[in-house]
Amino acid sequence: MLLMSLNQIGNESMASTVIDDYKIFPRIMMLVVTILTYQATHWFMNLPDPSNAQAGLVSVCMGALTGCFGIWMNKESKTDRSVQAPKPVAPAPVKDNR
Repeated sequence: MLLMSLNQIGNESMASTVIDDYKIFPRIMMLVVTILTYQATHWFMNLPDPSNAQAGLVSVCMGALTGCFGIWMNKESKTDRSVQAPKPVAPAPVKDNR
């Protein structure tokens, strides 16, 4: 909805800036992987007699979440989020009118 309204205005570059700056897709991916791992863990804990295959499935889900989180955090630490202060401008020389 937001992207459509931005494109209708004619600010295609603004829509891509919103997607890139707020990192919408990586955040959605992390949310989905977290929810799926949470659901798989609760499913496993509610099983009356879990098998080795079911335990392996939950183990793979937890490993995938750990890997995704590690990659995401490593990428976030390399992202430059610091605000660049403007460079100081040297004052113009003052003429002596004597």
